[in-house]
Amino acid sequence: MSRVGCRLEPQCCWIGLSFGWIRRRFEFCKNDSCALNTLTRVSPKLTKASCQQKLAVACVHMSGDSSKVSLSTVATLREEYSSTGLDESTLTDNPFVLFKKWLDEAVAAQVREPNAMCLATVDQTGRPSNRYVLLKGFDDNGFVWYTNYTSRKAQQLEKNPFAALTFWWGDLERSVRIEGKVFKVSSSESDEYFRLRPAKSRLAAILSEQSKPVGSRMELEKKFEELAQQYGLQPDGTCSKPIPRPDTWGGYRLVPDSIEFWKGMRDRLHDRIKYVREVDWSSDHNLNSNSWRRYRLQP
Repeated sequence: MSRVGCRLEPQCCWIGLSFGWIRRRFEFCKNDSCALNTLTRVSPKLTKASCQQKLAVACVHMSGDSSKVSLSTVATLREEYSSTGLDESTLTDNPFVLFKKWLDEAVAAQVREPNAMCLATVDQTGRPSNRYVLLKGFDDNGFVWYTNYTSRKAQQLEKNPFAALTFWWGDLERSVRIEGKVFKVSSSESDEYFRLRPAKSRLAAILSEQSKPVGSRMELEKKFEELAQQYGLQPDGTCSKPIPRPDTWGGYRLVPDSIEFWKGMRDRLHDRIKYVREVDWSSDHNLNSNSWRRYRLQP
């Protein structure tokens, strides 16, 4: 995610972009020239050409004339990735070790919400849907998130327990795709995480009938205030009464049989390394064979 600051001046507009550890200032002038001034540490992937494309769109938005943004403008938006790829000689045989390394590096690079992942599920008719959830734990057993058990995604997982996760760390030119079968975590595991959530988040979990229609925002906030009074919400954000985890809220764990690591590369010759393993899903995710096979995919 980027943070953008901009200013209009008689002869030009400038836009300041901060991509985690990357920060630059760009000037886009009326004569369509683009000046690029480095403020701090620079990423080689932000070339002058790519900046011109971004600024053309940004300046149209700053001028308020969105009608100038055409399909052809969108079609020309393109990032040129770096030439640093994945060296297979340095890769581990365990994909979870590599995932932890990449996640740690995303956190260190101050990528916004590095634990955000797109969860894709399929309903009983075969129609897919996806949404973003937050990774809240992982180990060699799988990847864990928490949600409402009556939500649309929960209903789909009830009918079809196979799902996919995608992480996107654009600042690092990296993505991870994960596929496998989803299981509910134990009640004790859900209880443990629920206690770690801020009091207001716990109240929201009780209040929200996720994915169901609500009359208005005002109605939702009124119910929240009633719950806050019921559990004695204090000015410091704590509650004077214990907040129980509702039975309709808890965790899921995706047990993977496929994990793919993607690294953007120059000229779209991207690096893709995939780990796969055979799992007998008919035997309650029996992982007797925990050996992963690794191979390279064409871009």
